[in-house]
Amino acid sequence: MRIPVPFVGSQHEARSSLANDQLTVNFYPSIQERGAKTKVVLYPTPGLKALGNKGTGVCRGNGAVWQGNAYFINGDSLIKIDANDTFTIIGTISTVAGYVSMAAGRTHLCIVDGTAGYTYNGTTLAAISDSDFPNGASFVEWVDNYFIVNKPDSEQWAISNLDNATAWDALDFTSAERRPDNVLRPIWFRGDLLVIGEDTSELYYDSGNADFPWETYPNAVFEHGSPAPASAAVANKTFFMLAKSREGGFQVIMSQSETPKPISDQSLEWQLHQLSSVSDAFGWAYQQHGHTFYVLTFPSAGRTWVYDVNVNMWHERKSGNGATAGKWKAFGHVFFNNKHIVGDAGSNDFYTLDTDTYTDNTSAIVRQRRTSVSHKSEQMITFNRLEVVFEPGVGLTGTGQGSDPEVMLKYSDDGGNTWSNEKWKKVGKKGEYSKRAVWYKLGEGRRRIFEITMSDPVEWVMLDAYADVEIGQEN
Repeated sequence: MRIPVPFVGSQHEARSSLANDQLTVNFYPSIQERGAKTKVVLYPTPGLKALGNKGTGVCRGNGAVWQGNAYFINGDSLIKIDANDTFTIIGTISTVAGYVSMAAGRTHLCIVDGTAGYTYNGTTLAAISDSDFPNGASFVEWVDNYFIVNKPDSEQWAISNLDNATAWDALDFTSAERRPDNVLRPIWFRGDLLVIGEDTSELYYDSGNADFPWETYPNAVFEHGSPAPASAAVANKTFFMLAKSREGGFQVIMSQSETPKPISDQSLEWQLHQLSSVSDAFGWAYQQHGHTFYVLTFPSAGRTWVYDVNVNMWHERKSGNGATAGKWKAFGHVFFNNKHIVGDAGSNDFYTLDTDTYTDNTSAIVRQRRTSVSHKSEQMITFNRLEVVFEPGVGLTGTGQGSDPEVMLKYSDDGGNTWSNEKWKKVGKKGEYSKRAVWYKLGEGRRRIFEITMSDPVEWVMLDAYADVEIGQEN
C-alpha cells in the first residue's frame, strides 16, 4: 500500500523525541492556493548576498533609515549606507560591544547603548550633553515627534523635547501605572506607544496634554513582560516578543490589537527552557514574497527560530555545517533602497536577503527536514520504496557543486538515538525535468523517522513524499 510521508511541514521538537522531533532547517513552509498540486510546499530560505563591509566590529542591532540613507552600528562605528551602496563611517561612540538601539526622527538620529545617548544631525555625531538625559538608557523610540527612552532600573520612562534628541526636561517623565514594574523598552505599535516592562506592558496614546502628552488606554495592559526586551519587533502592524508573565514560563507572543496571543507551541516553549540563556534574545521582522517573518535569535545559546505569520508555522535558520552549525549569522535588519539589508553577528560584513542566492556569502547553506513519526499502532512496517518529490532539473550550468545536486537520506526507528547509513540520490542536472528521487529497500520499523539533508547551492523546493509499505501482523 502507498502512504504519504510527512516530509513537508514545520518545526516541532517535543520533550520526547518519540512524540515529535521534527526539524525544518533553512526551509520555510508555504501554503498553496486552491488547485495546487499539494497543499504545503517547502521553499528554501533566502541566502546572504554580499553588499559590503565597514567598521572594525560586529553588527550591534537593527538599523534605521534617516534622510535617504541607512545607518547601522558596527563595533563603535556609526556606518552610513547610501543609495549607491557606498559605506561611510560617520563617527564613533564610546562602547564597542553590546546591544545598541537607534531611532530616526525628523531632525536627528538618536542612539543609545546602555551607557550614554548620542545624536547625529547629518553633520556631527555627538554625545547627548543635557544633564537631564537618563544616561544608561538601553532603548530609544520615536513616536509622534518625541524621542522616548527607558530610565534604567526604574519604573520610569522619559521623553525629549519635541523632535529634539539633544534637549530633555527633568520633569518630562512618567511611570508604569496599572501594574508597575521596571520599564525595559518603549516601542512603536500601531501608531501608539507600547512600554514593555519586566512582567507587564502598557499601551499609551498621545492625548495632546501640554504638561505630558502620553496617557494609558483603559485596560490596555499586556499581562506579559519580557526577559529579553531586544526580542521585541514590529512589522505590518504586528508586534512580536519573547515574553514571560508573573506566573513564570516563556512564550513568544504576537499582537495585532490590545490583546496579545501566544504563537509558540509547547514544543518550542520546552526548547526555550532548555537554553543556556534567553536574556540576550534579539528579534527583528521583515516581509518578503507575501510572507511576514519574525526572526528570533539567541546568541549565547546559538539558535535562531523564525515564525511565519502567514502560515502560523515555525522553522529554524542556521549558518555553518555539522558541528560548527549554529545561529543564523544575519543580525540586525533594515529595509532600504528596496533591499532587506542585514548585518553579521560575527563580522563587519553586510548582506542583502536574496531568494535567488543559495549560499551565505559563498558558504554552503545546509538545509534539513526531519519528519514526524510514521507508525501504524506499533505494527511493523516494511518500507519497500520511498519517493521525495522535489522540483527537478534545477542543477547549475557547468561543473562543480550544484551542477548535479544530491540529497542525503537517513532514518531512525528509535526516536533518533541511532540512525541508518547515509543514502544519497541525485535530483537532476539542469534541464533533467523528469528526474525523481527514489530509494528502495529501506528495511522495517515500528516508529520510523526520516531525515534528508542537502547543501548544493540550488533552488531546493520540496513538494511531497510517498512510501510503498507493507503492514505486518500485530504482535
